[in-house]
Amino acid sequence: MRLAVVAILGSFLGLVAGEQLRQPSNSQVLAQPSRWHLGAAPVLPPSFIIMASPKERKISYAQVGLDMKAVKGVVKPLIDGGISLPKGMAYDALHSRLYVADPGLRKIRSWRIALEPCYTPEQKAGVLGTGASADPFLTDPAEGPSACDLEWRLVAKEGATVVANVVTEWVSLDEEGNFYYSDQNRKTVNRIERGLLINLVHGEVSPADLKVRSSQEAQAIVAIEEGKKEMQVAPQAMAPLDSVDSLASVSDTLVSAGSKLAASIPDVSLISPMSEYALALYQGPDNAHVGTPAGVAADSVQVYWANQDGGLKKGTIGTGAANPEKSDSISLQSGALTTKTDKAFGVVTTASSVIFSDGGYGVYGVPKFGGGNATTMNEGFIISRDMAWDGEGTVFVADQGASMVYAMPSRVAENQPLFPVVGMNDVFGVALIKNTDPVAKTAAVMRGSASQLGLAPTAAMVAMLLAAVAY
Repeated sequence: MRLAVVAILGSFLGLVAGEQLRQPSNSQVLAQPSRWHLGAAPVLPPSFIIMASPKERKISYAQVGLDMKAVKGVVKPLIDGGISLPKGMAYDALHSRLYVADPGLRKIRSWRIALEPCYTPEQKAGVLGTGASADPFLTDPAEGPSACDLEWRLVAKEGATVVANVVTEWVSLDEEGNFYYSDQNRKTVNRIERGLLINLVHGEVSPADLKVRSSQEAQAIVAIEEGKKEMQVAPQAMAPLDSVDSLASVSDTLVSAGSKLAASIPDVSLISPMSEYALALYQGPDNAHVGTPAGVAADSVQVYWANQDGGLKKGTIGTGAANPEKSDSISLQSGALTTKTDKAFGVVTTASSVIFSDGGYGVYGVPKFGGGNATTMNEGFIISRDMAWDGEGTVFVADQGASMVYAMPSRVAENQPLFPVVGMNDVFGVALIKNTDPVAKTAAVMRGSASQLGLAPTAAMVAMLLAAVAY
C-alpha cells in the first residue's frame, strides 16, 4: 500500500513539474496498455546488431526493432581505433565481450561492451536539480543534436589482444564460452579453453606466451596419462620429461604395458603440460577434411568449419569433436557434413542445423545430425560473408557486395525471404546482442523502471526516494 501511494505521489510531482510522460516507441512495446493500466506498457530490452567493415576500418552498431529493421535507420560508430581490417566477430553474452578477427594486425582483439541509456538534456535536468553534467550516462557532446536519436548506446571499453601473430578472418564461441578460430596460414581449426581465454582478456597470460599445441602432441600427453593409470604409477614417480631419451624410455614402458601411445612422439619441449596452450583441433593438409578453413562455429559437442577451397573433395563443411579432451582418449576423427559447394565462408549453428554462406550468391542449410545434401535457402546475395543466429528463428547475413545486412528465417527450406536490416559500406562481420542477453536486460531495468510505472524520469527518482523514506 505504501509503495502504491509513493508511486502515485511521484507521478503527481512529475505532472506538477510540467514533465511529459515518456512513451516507448512502437518497436519496444510488448503490448498496448489496457484502459486499466496505469502508465505506459512494459518496455522490451533492446537488441543490437554489430557490424565490421574492412574498407571503413571500423566497427559500428544499430539498434534492431521488432520489425527486424534498424531503429530509425541509425548506424552509430562503436570502434574506430586500434583496428586495421576488422572481419569476423563473435559476442560473448555472459561476459559482455566482443571478439574481432583482424588479419591486418595479425591479431584477435576483444572489447567489453557496455550498454547505456541516453537521456536528452531536458530529461537530465529535473526537479532534483541534477543538470546534464551530473548524469552518469552523459553522451559525448561531439555527437551534437543527434546524441539521443537512439534511446540506448553501446560503448566499447577495456580493449585487449587475445591472440597475436595469427592470420584469421573468423572467430566463434560455443555454449560454454570456449573460443574457436581458424588460421588460414597454418590451415588449422583452433580452440582456446574458456579459463585461458579469460586470463588472456585480463592480461594474466600474455598473447606472446600463448602457444598452439598440435593434436598429435595432445594425443601423446593423453596417452602418457593413460599409461600412468594402467601402470598405477603415481605422477611424482615418473621421471621428468626433460629429454627425448627419457620420453623414449617412457614410451617403451607404456607400449610394453599395452598403452595406446603413438609410435611417433614429438619433442617433449612442445608437449609439456601448460595452461598457455591453445589446441589445434584439426589441421591440414594431413587431415582429409581441412582445406583452408574459414568460418568456424561450435556447440557443446561438435565444431564445424567452412572450407574456402576444395569443398567438393574435403567437404564444404567439415566437422569433428569440439571438446576431445573430455573423452577418455582424444578422438580427432573428422568428417564432411556436406559437399554442396567448393567454397564456403561464414557458418553458424542452430539447434538442429548448420547454415553457411558460399562467399557469393548463396546461403545454404544442412541438418547437424546426418548431414547430406545441403538445401539452398537463398541465392539473392552478391558477396555473402559472416552470419549470426539470434537463438530463435532468424539468421543475419552480411552481404559485402551489397553493403547490407539481411535477416532471413533460419528454418532450412528453399526460397527463404530476405529482409534488409541495415546498410553499412563493405560490411563483412556481424554479431548480435539479443534482448535476452544479461547486459540488455540489466540496462532495460535501469531505464525501463520509470516507463513501467508510468512515471517521467524525475518523478521516478522522487518516487524511489520517497519509497526509501517510507521503508
